[in-house]
Amino acid sequence: MLLTEVASALRRKVVEGELSTEVALEALDVLMTGPGGAIELAADETVMPLALTLALSLQHKLPDCVYLALAERSGADLVTADGRLDQIARVRGIPTTLVPTA
Repeated sequence: MLLTEVASALRRKVVEGELSTEVALEALDVLMTGPGGAIELAADETVMPLALTLALSLQHKLPDCVYLALAERSGADLVTADGRLDQIARVRGIPTTLVPTA
């Protein structure tokens, strides 16, 4: 999901004239091959039952709950621009970084 969401955001930035196609492709490449492996891609199907349970119990969007479930399972911090998701994660004890939106 992460690659799809990032590629979608990059596409939007290119369409809005904020990035060139070359810069968008370079940014995606950095994410996929990353220096030092700072981002580890995970198979979301391993947490789908937990994500569905969270989505139902929290009455929140399933894709966001996939990120919550992955963070809970791995002990990773959650980075989001979504204030509600940030609050849900904090209540669940997941360390978060709230990214400001432009």
